Amino acid sequence: MVQYDRDYSLYLGWQEDGAGSGVLIKGLQIEFDIDKVINNRLKANTSTIKIYNLTPAQATLLQKDQLSVRLLVGYKNTTLSELCLGNVIETSTVKDGAYRDWE
Repeated sequence: MVQYDRDYSLYLGWQEDGAGSGVLIKGLQIEFDIDKVINNRLKANTSTIKIYNLTPAQATLLQKDQLSVRLLVGYKNTTLSELCLGNVIETSTVKDGAYRDWE
């Protein structure tokens, strides 16, 4: 399903301490699934983000230890809202046809 006028900013390697904002991913097809819980003392919030058609350099970044990720979403020409901020726990690759996609 196409979502018109939707926008996102996905940062890989996000650092809030002013050391840099990481690598910005924009303009690629993404899918995400966010599971938020009422009481995160009992169970952690989790997110799954799928990114399609990353460059080799971007895909290599996903293999970095203790990689943080920040996902902002909203509509074009508006201020985007933070939907996800956390550490990457697991990465995988999927080859779809002649192309390799990273999840």
